[in-house]
Amino acid sequence: MLGPIARDVDGLVIAMRAVLCDEMFQMDPTVPPIPFNNEVFSGSRPLRVGYYETDGSTMATPSMSRAVRQTRDLLQKAGHQLVPFTPPSLESALFGLVMRGLLADRGATFLDNFKGDEVDPNLRTQVTTYSCPSWLKSLLSMLVRPLFPRLSMVLETTQGIR
Repeated sequence: MLGPIARDVDGLVIAMRAVLCDEMFQMDPTVPPIPFNNEVFSGSRPLRVGYYETDGSTMATPSMSRAVRQTRDLLQKAGHQLVPFTPPSLESALFGLVMRGLLADRGATFLDNFKGDEVDPNLRTQVTTYSCPSWLKSLLSMLVRPLFPRLSMVLETTQGIR
C-alpha cells in the first residue's frame, strides 16, 4: 500500500497533519507542498473520491477487493461521489523504466559481478536467464509470451548480452 496506515481515521489524520506541515516540505522535496486542509476533513460537503479495484497487472486478494467495494458502498451511502479509475500501467513502469534502466547494458554489468564466483541460489535463475545466448532468449520470449508475458518482456529486455 502507498501512504500511511492506521487503525482508524483519527490515526490517519494525525499522520497526515505531521507529514503535510511546512517543516516537512522544507526537509523532504519529494513531499508535495500541499498543506493539510482541515476544512475538507471537518467539513460536511460531499467529497469526490477516486478508487480502483485492480491495477491491471496484479490481482487483489478477495478480502482486499471486498474491502474496497464495502468502503465504496459506505462512502456512496454517506453522499460522497465515487469515481472509478485505472491507475497507470505497473508493467509499463516496471519494464519501461526500471528494467530498461537497470539493464541498460542488457545486464552485462550485473553478470560481471558473478564471473568466477558462486551464485546465490536466489539469483541463479536471473543469472542463468541473462547469460543465455541472444538467439535463445529471442526464441524463448516468443514461446512464453502467451502464458508468461512478464517473463517474455524480461527476455526481450536482456537480449544482446551474450
